[in-house]
Amino acid sequence: MWKGVDVSKWNGKADWKAAAGSGIRFAMVRAATGGRSGGCTRDPLFEYHVTQAAAAGLRVGAYLYSYAMSVEAAVSEAKALLELLEPLRGKITFPVAFDCEETAQTALGRRTLTAMANAFCKTVGDAGYRTLVYANPNWLKRYYDAEALNAPVWLAQWAKAPTWTGKYELWQYSDSGSVPGFSGNVDLNIAYTGYEERPGRAEEAIERLSQEGLIDSPGYWKQVTGGEKQASAANVAALLEKWAASLPGA
Repeated sequence: MWKGVDVSKWNGKADWKAAAGSGIRFAMVRAATGGRSGGCTRDPLFEYHVTQAAAAGLRVGAYLYSYAMSVEAAVSEAKALLELLEPLRGKITFPVAFDCEETAQTALGRRTLTAMANAFCKTVGDAGYRTLVYANPNWLKRYYDAEALNAPVWLAQWAKAPTWTGKYELWQYSDSGSVPGFSGNVDLNIAYTGYEERPGRAEEAIERLSQEGLIDSPGYWKQVTGGEKQASAANVAALLEKWAASLPGA
């Protein structure tokens, strides 16, 4: 199990190194709030929290607080969110979550709300991110068809133990946690998976090419594929020349 927090602008500029030193291993960061008709508004501390948490060695995910009132609006929220995520793609190593909990939205009914969550998660998932649906037990029982959700649940239940008997991958168990690096209360979470704790396919390919002598500086190329660095034209040309020389008959 992994200990983590979820944060937004209301948490201020946290000291993420202090949080990491206390055992916090991941952060779910509010990227934006959505709109009734779609689109989204960036959380002013989104980039700060993502970059600082990642620099401190934490795994980082994101979430959007939805105000959508239709499936089409939820898709629009998702597309707008993807634009915010793209510059930070290499730092988003935990899922991206759909957080829908406004009272006005409950009037839409289970079928529409479930379709909204699924459409949002499909749009984000098709862009290459893992997804979650944030919900408390009441929403999972009354306003979602939990069995029909196409993404795992991020359970919100502030208790010593969850009462929800369905499946979930993250559990937000407190809204009043005390964590070094934060000046006030912070939401506390547990993740039951590390989400690709092992190297991804790109990293495995880089390791293999390095072992075969076909690539230099594997750490550099991992940073490139992770979005942390941009490869220069000269570096790419040198790499292609080395690969070309390794081809049969070269």
